[in-house]
Amino acid sequence: MYLRFYCEPGWQALIVARPLEKEGELYRDTWTGERYATKMEMINAVFRQNGAHRYAYDSETLLLTLRKAGFADAVCPGYGESRSGTPPDRIERRSESLYVEGIKG
Repeated sequence: MYLRFYCEPGWQALIVARPLEKEGELYRDTWTGERYATKMEMINAVFRQNGAHRYAYDSETLLLTLRKAGFADAVCPGYGESRSGTPPDRIERRSESLYVEGIKG
């Protein structure tokens, strides 16, 4: 989602998705308080999460990784959907989370 919005002209889609507030020439992330001068600064902050994240996954790459690790039955359910119960996540993370379930085969 963020990469798609990054490719759109201007900041409007990113402002709504994150959300961001304009402060002079910068955009302040209302979730983290960080300020960005460029859209790529924001993309890096979202992907890296202050060092907590080291790799960005899409569903195709994460499913491939799980299958290589022996998860024969790996799927991407939507938010709130699960074959084994309710996924442990908060509603406010829904817009930027990737949900994957795998059953070791």
